[in-house]
Amino acid sequence: MDALFIKLQKENEKRLSYFLDFLELGCCKYCALGGKNGEGCGRFHSNGGFMPVLLECEGITQNELDVWFNDLEHGILHGLIVGMFSTYFCKSNRRAMLDEMFRGPDSNYSNLKFETSRFLLGCLFHDFLRSSGKEPHDRLLKKLFPRFDNITYRHSTPLSEDESKPLILADRLELLRYENRDWLDPAKISKSLELYGPAETEHFYKFIRPLISKVIKYWNDTWFAHTPEYTIEEVQMGGPNFPMKHKSPDGFAVNIGGLSRHCFNHYLVGYPFKGLIPSSLVKSNGGKLDAGASVGGRDHPYINGDISLDNWIFIYRDNSIRSCDLVDYTKTTWLSLTLFERLVKVIEDLMIRIKGYCIEA
Repeated sequence: MDALFIKLQKENEKRLSYFLDFLELGCCKYCALGGKNGEGCGRFHSNGGFMPVLLECEGITQNELDVWFNDLEHGILHGLIVGMFSTYFCKSNRRAMLDEMFRGPDSNYSNLKFETSRFLLGCLFHDFLRSSGKEPHDRLLKKLFPRFDNITYRHSTPLSEDESKPLILADRLELLRYENRDWLDPAKISKSLELYGPAETEHFYKFIRPLISKVIKYWNDTWFAHTPEYTIEEVQMGGPNFPMKHKSPDGFAVNIGGLSRHCFNHYLVGYPFKGLIPSSLVKSNGGKLDAGASVGGRDHPYINGDISLDNWIFIYRDNSIRSCDLVDYTKTTWLSLTLFERLVKVIEDLMIRIKGYCIEA
């Protein structure tokens, strides 16, 4: 595997991981810190700094929330990426921001301003009303969330002094999410690109953001997973193309699950990576399911079909990225197992809190 690919993948994962630190603390401090016994809170949680800010919400409807979640252009996907970029652009202040998040539940809430939580949730929700077609979406947001940073309510037409603020820099860098960029003035994103790094940005939009997008788009779908079932040593010696072992003329073996209830670590002990694909893409690509007993004699369902790599996402065992070149890694998307599990849990935890604190009666 190309050394530059590994370097850029690891650097982007480091930045994403740092952002998830903030979100985990905002959702539940005890889970983020491992809990008193190192196990978090389980299914029911304490609360981090997001709780008092979300409770200030004047009330949103379930339909508005659903539209926002499913909007791949201006919804939660865009909000998460803007939040990630924004925290990275806060480089000099991140330590102080994390320290404020750490104080959360162990402090007297009446003495805290929750500035970091307001900043992060402002990034997440900045285009919330745009998803519902309500304009001016940024100014109207103040009626729903009255105490975000003021720049959130004017991000569409920022003042000259706003140009260097993290939210504006991040929102502009996210213009790269559009495949057709003929209309985009390079000068508009030049500062953001310089700060994040041109090579790091290109890698993120080619290999990581599309994976997060697919997770959001098919969040409620059933997912199938296929693992090489070769040891790292066997992979390094060279093996068959993906799908791999237990592939026959009749199909290849898979596991089945949902994103928030799937054992992603299954069969990753001793094996370098696995591919995940939503059921919708299996079916739309002509794939068909058969019982393993009728095909290869195994206790797995089998998928019959030739499904191209760009339909899959790949997660790799944390220290085995160099072994992932068994497939053409330049034609698909990647994330480490640990980071993928954290991302899925954070999205689930965020939505639980937004529904619990913000949905109107």
